[in-house]
Formats: sequence, C-alpha cells, structure tokens
Amino acid sequence: MPHPNRPLVPNFLLLILLFFSGFAALVYQVLWVRELGLLFGSTAQAAALTIAIFLYPYTG
Repeated sequence: MPHPNRPLVPNFLLLILLFFSGFAALVYQVLWVRELGLLFGSTAQAAALTIAIFLYPYTG
C-alpha cells in the first residue's frame, strides 16, 4: 500500500512524459506543415491551416 503523502507517479516521471508528449506534438505538426506545403505550394497557407486544425478543438 502506498504511503498517503507520496504521489503515485513521481514528479520526475511526469515531467519526462510531458516533455516527450510536447516533442511528439511538435514533430507531428512539422510533418503536417510539410505535407500541406506540398499540396498548397505555399508554406504560409500550410502553416495557417495546420495551426487552425490543431487549435480547432479549443474553440468550444
């Protein structure tokens, strides 16, 4: 049985998981921008569409 004052997941492990989650999201976003850049022929349009798609779930 764990001690009542100790967290179940160590803080260091949580920070590592958050770091790799953010890194994976960044890589995923860069790949989308590159693929859409090939489709549209413009990096600015591809970046705008990618950012809009990634932020759409937060619009409510």
